[in-house]
Amino acid sequence: DVFHNKPYAKPYYQKLNEVFHKGLIDQDTLVQNFDQYLAKLSSGRVLGMFDQYWNFQNATDSLNAQKKFEDTYIGLPLVYDESTKEQYLDQPIINVNRGFGISVNCEYPERLVNMFERMLDDDWQILFHWGIEGEDYYVENGRFLRTDEQKSNAENAVWVNANKAKQFFYNAPKKEGTMDNGNSWDPGLQPELYFDLMSDYDKEFLSKYNMKTPAEFFNPAPPNQPYYAAWQIDLNPFPDIQDINTHMTDIQARDLPRAIMAAPGEFDAVWDAFVVELDNAGVQEYEEFMQKIILELNEKLS
Repeated sequence: DVFHNKPYAKPYYQKLNEVFHKGLIDQDTLVQNFDQYLAKLSSGRVLGMFDQYWNFQNATDSLNAQKKFEDTYIGLPLVYDESTKEQYLDQPIINVNRGFGISVNCEYPERLVNMFERMLDDDWQILFHWGIEGEDYYVENGRFLRTDEQKSNAENAVWVNANKAKQFFYNAPKKEGTMDNGNSWDPGLQPELYFDLMSDYDKEFLSKYNMKTPAEFFNPAPPNQPYYAAWQIDLNPFPDIQDINTHMTDIQARDLPRAIMAAPGEFDAVWDAFVVELDNAGVQEYEEFMQKIILELNEKLS
């Protein structure tokens, strides 16, 4: 479903309207551009925001570089009320919007396919992710760990360029999440190593909650739903649906700020007009199309 025209969306934006007029939302929030937004986050003067980490990671990197560790951000599992179970985290998925292509001039395409399939075997994945046991990591009580020297090497760009196929593996198919033995495929997400690489401030902060990673504030990721992740569906082959999507996005970008900034007594009228225009933009046709594609994809994968 498209979220914004549903009855359950209105209370959320009505609350934003309320806190906006209380001065709890930066008055520039809805008129600044993305660079201005990141600059503000990078200043260390922002108390909080609602965003995905990948979208503001540059700001966090900037704060860390400035050693403003106390001004970085921590995710919190906020929900409407106590009856709502938060599910912010999700299981890793295959990103089908990127990948390798094999040239039509390739003499032995099956060899390339076999190579990538072989690369997905556990032994090769461990080699690419962690390196060579005894040289790049060690195992203690079943846990993959690194000495200070090994951690330093992994963070040293010169060493990485000389010892790892970083650019190749970054774009190659890979396993993510957790191995069957409980270790993380990505060394940077191994709880013991993740904690060690933190600033002293972050370590102290998490230790007060008896945690090793910020993700522990959230419920474990449930199994992904059959419709996840619909954002990967490519609309380019369907120009009519793509036009509807673009039109809906334009309406949201124009009218949602109006609703949030509307005078309290005018919110309902602004919201109702927004919903009518969004409906008229083709929401039903868009939802029916997405449902059809999702069912087709699930049938292929079953």
